[in-house]
Amino acid sequence: MTGNHEPEGLIMTFRVIPCFIIVSTILLATACSFQNSKINQEENRLRTAVRIHPGHEL
Repeated sequence: MTGNHEPEGLIMTFRVIPCFIIVSTILLATACSFQNSKINQEENRLRTAVRIHPGHEL
């Protein structure tokens, strides 16, 4: 025996949880970034439409 008495499942839990948190954070940040870019594209499209037709008031 090496003197390491921790259960193998506990060691795996401490490895899996930080990886899960990191991957979840990356996916969430990517999703938010993608959503913001879609919103910005729509805002730019509307601003361009208003510039082309200046008779419209916001």
